[in-house]
Amino acid sequence: MAKPTDIHYIFTHLIKEFNNVEFGAHLHCTPFDWQEKIHAAFTAGCNRFDAAIKGLGGCPMAEDKLTGNLATENLVKYLLQNNVTVKLDMEKFNRCIVNSAEVFNQ
Repeated sequence: MAKPTDIHYIFTHLIKEFNNVEFGAHLHCTPFDWQEKIHAAFTAGCNRFDAAIKGLGGCPMAEDKLTGNLATENLVKYLLQNNVTVKLDMEKFNRCIVNSAEVFNQ
């Protein structure tokens, strides 16, 4: 699993070298490292992120079986805390989060 320093390095160099390409991040995270990973990519210039509600999914080949995808709610939280405009109906989005618990029996 990539470390935040690696993520920042990769995006910094790719975006600079290929400035006509829009790169995105597909991050696998634990409940403890998601914010550092988002921050590393975002501050390096990445503005496109893959995410899944509650981080469901992940990589079955990952060494850490609890590693999942970046949770959409964590990405939204990070963006709002950093004064980034998020074009979401937050009421509907929050209902989706609540409803996902029922759908996925959590």
